[in-house]
Amino acid sequence: MLKKIMTLSAAMLVFIMSGAFAEFYVPSMDEIENRQENESRCKGYVGSVLELQKKNQQYQCGLTGALWNIDKQQQFEWCMGELEESVSAANAKRSEEIDACISRKTATTNPQNIPEIPAVCFHPDSRYKAVKSLHRAYRYQKSLEQPVENGLIRYDYNKDKKEDFVFLELHDHLAKVVVCFSAENTYRRQLTDIEFSARGDSVEGEQYRISQDQEILQVEISSLIHNTGSSFRQIEYRYHVAKQAFEIVKNHAESTPVYYDGVPSPMGTPRTPSLNVPQ
Repeated sequence: MLKKIMTLSAAMLVFIMSGAFAEFYVPSMDEIENRQENESRCKGYVGSVLELQKKNQQYQCGLTGALWNIDKQQQFEWCMGELEESVSAANAKRSEEIDACISRKTATTNPQNIPEIPAVCFHPDSRYKAVKSLHRAYRYQKSLEQPVENGLIRYDYNKDKKEDFVFLELHDHLAKVVVCFSAENTYRRQLTDIEFSARGDSVEGEQYRISQDQEILQVEISSLIHNTGSSFRQIEYRYHVAKQAFEIVKNHAESTPVYYDGVPSPMGTPRTPSLNVPQ
């Protein structure tokens, strides 16, 4: 047994001295750290691909090709074999394509972005455009928004068995909510004082959601002010036929301020909008 062990040890020594291990390579710490850094960067790259692919499907952009390949392993391996500049360029190109798609879908000239309402409900000034969706910056990111549920609310508020409409109107970068009531053989526009910048703001601003739940028109307002806090207001309106006006049946607001040294920063809540503004 001892003879066999001695023979094996001698054989290993000869194997080592023969240079069989000459090609064995131990990476340096810098190389190991660079590999780990690249892996982390490429995992982030794959996450970005999947996130924008969701938008591609959500907004029905139909974008295809290598940039939009959803195979995570293939995208990861491609990233690991490319320079950082190439990966950044791919990210920029993908973002550019999805932004261009969303811009097309929210254009005031896009027929799919114009609500189907009677012609008399449109503003007489052609500079004012009725739209379903906006491409707006809010809370540090751009997104496709429909402040009015589904881009258009249809409901018989005045109980005359004809649909009335709630929709969004755009003038330059100012968005405003409008109500259009049936009136005998025509329609009557009625403004609200719900208005906001269609551009939005990356660090502060208000976001609206207007929806219909049976006979209740709901308005939800979320407000964010950078380094100050966030707040919201939820209001429910019911249309009073005899008064020809919306009445508030519920109004609730809360705020969550940022604290500095245990002291809350001043944080107000969104104002209560009126839906009864004369044209």
